[in-house]
Amino acid sequence: MNKDIGKYGNKFTSDNQPSNRGRKPKLYTIAKKSYGISLDEFREVVNYLWQLPKDEVKEIAERGDTPIWMANVCRSLYKDTAKGVMNTLRELIQLMFGKELTTKIDVTTNGRDIGQQLIFSPTPLTEQDIKEIKEMQHGNEEGGSDPGISET
Repeated sequence: MNKDIGKYGNKFTSDNQPSNRGRKPKLYTIAKKSYGISLDEFREVVNYLWQLPKDEVKEIAERGDTPIWMANVCRSLYKDTAKGVMNTLRELIQLMFGKELTTKIDVTTNGRDIGQQLIFSPTPLTEQDIKEIKEMQHGNEEGGSDPGISET
C-alpha cells in the first residue's frame, strides 16, 4: 500500500466506496430509461446531431427544453470535440453501425494453399488408412511433391 496515501485523500476500503459504482451508463441506456424511446428513434436523432456544426450542438445542449438524454449526447459530443478525443463519437458509431470487423491475417502460410483436406469417415480408420493418409499429407517422399489428397 502507498505509504503517502494520507497526502492524497482517504484510503479505499470496504467502508469508503464511491457513491456511484460501476461503469457509466451508455447514452442509449439513459435515453431508453428516461423517455422509453426505441433504438431506431435514438439512431435517427443521433444521426441528425452528429451532422450539426459544433455551435449548434452546444446550443441544443444548453437549451432548457432539450430532453436530458439529447442534452447528454450533445454535451458529450461537444466536450469530446473540445478535448480532441473521439470516445463519444466512437460509441455512437458502434451503436449505429455495429463494431468494426476484425481483420484476419494469415501468419503461417503466406496465403498459399497448404494442400490439406479434412477426411471424415463414417467408420473408424484402420491402421492402413492412417498410413495412407500420412503418406498423402507428406507427399511421396521418394521424389513426388503431391501436397494433398487426390480426388479419386
